[in-house]
Amino acid sequence: MGEDGIEIPGSFRGLDPNLELRIYRRNLPHWRQDGGTYFVTFRLGDSLPQLVLRELEAEKRNFREMVERFNLQGAELRKAAESFFKSYGRLLDRHLDAGTGSCVMREPAASRLMIDVLNHFQGKRYELYSSVVMPNHCHVLVRPFSPWPLEDVIKSWKGYSAREINRTLGRSGPLWQADSFDRILRDGEHYRQVVRYIRRNPLQANLAPGEYRLL
Repeated sequence: MGEDGIEIPGSFRGLDPNLELRIYRRNLPHWRQDGGTYFVTFRLGDSLPQLVLRELEAEKRNFREMVERFNLQGAELRKAAESFFKSYGRLLDRHLDAGTGSCVMREPAASRLMIDVLNHFQGKRYELYSSVVMPNHCHVLVRPFSPWPLEDVIKSWKGYSAREINRTLGRSGPLWQADSFDRILRDGEHYRQVVRYIRRNPLQANLAPGEYRLL
């Protein structure tokens, strides 16, 4: 256990250099490794203004161009990707914490439902280590179990919660942004950093009690 009181669970495993590291691509690059643990951020569809979206698109475009220009592979690609994930994640979180958009998850009924969804398959399809439901996004620290890939886990969270939240709040239409941002955890120190961030995020966003749910 570290000085911050965060204990690394026995089920956690960091990035294994001896196992295959795959790249899953959608709008963002996603690193995948069997048995890996991931820090996932998924957000409401209206959570970012167009100006910010263009800024994020520029970050992704610069990364893709750099990979292609220098033909990055192996360790060099992983190093470049880690740098991209850090800068992109900081930019994304800073703008999400500004609290723009409908902020549907500020509604107590919606945030309670989201926590129930995250907990539904806990211990069956994944190990959920930590999470926070913010007004316009969620942060989750999770290790999927085989044979459920992270993409399927996130899809089930978004799909079910969207239907139930729309029904509960009497709204309609898409709720979540299609793509999600995730990083695979390197080691125990990375685990502690993520747990600290999740716990502090409501304070960083100046949220009052009741405007978020920490699990």
